[in-house]
Amino acid sequence: MTSDSELKETFKVFIDDKGIINLTFIKNQRDPEIQVRQAELVVTALSEIIKKIPNESYKMIIDLVPIGNVSYSSNKARQIYFRTISDTQFEKIAVVGTSINMKIIVTVLSQMTIKGNSIKWFGDKEEALTWLNEN
Repeated sequence: MTSDSELKETFKVFIDDKGIINLTFIKNQRDPEIQVRQAELVVTALSEIIKKIPNESYKMIIDLVPIGNVSYSSNKARQIYFRTISDTQFEKIAVVGTSINMKIIVTVLSQMTIKGNSIKWFGDKEEALTWLNEN
């Protein structure tokens, strides 16, 4: 089993100088149980950042490019991410990636949550950041 410290090396979460929360996935996890634990660790890291920011709404960019053409995410891991996105005051969420399967998941996510047009898929990180910075 992969340890939590090893899993924490598979993603990076930080807030940049423009106040945008950045979540980058560095290594794809194929095992469904490991995906769930990774999701729990990601949510914990996001929660720690959100607690430090006094704002009530947040912008976030999720970068999936480093993990390439991911084709699978376990149902339980998706539920953890969906719940977090639904329960947190995200003004806008830009997802950057190359996988058509993940694009479909993001599209479904935006339709399943009250976020609607505030979640958008991009193939290019600069385009995503431009959208996030629009008023």
